[in-house]
Amino acid sequence: MTSTYKDGVLAITLGDKVCKYAVTDMKPDKRVADRAFRLWKADDTFEDISQDRYGPSCTCGAFCFKNYDGKHCKHIQAGIAHGLLTARTK
Repeated sequence: MTSTYKDGVLAITLGDKVCKYAVTDMKPDKRVADRAFRLWKADDTFEDISQDRYGPSCTCGAFCFKNYDGKHCKHIQAGIAHGLLTARTK
């Protein structure tokens, strides 16, 4: 997986498939999350990524159903790589 973040657009490449997302800062209430972003695709679907005291999270199926052994989905990996989120520290 590779990713780029420029001018508010996050592009995630897996193999020969590129998914582009327009990134919107959700400005969350600090009691809920430290950071939160909505990643909009061109077809008006989206994923939400956020950071709280326990670490990053995402609304995608890969995070919700396949997040095991501390591995993150592509949205969180790209968010961490470009400074939108931080990796959880122990």
